[in-house]
Amino acid sequence: KDHPMVRLRIFNIRGQLVKDVVTGRKRPDRYTIQWNGKANNGRYTASGMYFYTLEVGNVYRKTRKMVVVK
Repeated sequence: KDHPMVRLRIFNIRGQLVKDVVTGRKRPDRYTIQWNGKANNGRYTASGMYFYTLEVGNVYRKTRKMVVVK
């Protein structure tokens, strides 16, 4: 049996994708993810409000906000 596709992505306040943190199949479990503050282009992001979206297959999707403080 295949494990569900999991995606954890970070967006800026304008809704633009900043970072694909996790993309891949994961077995059901608890995970801890640390983001180093870098965007997909390799540059560090600015302080401010961001949103992260966690998707698990087609059955779960949750978006929350977070604040990056430097």
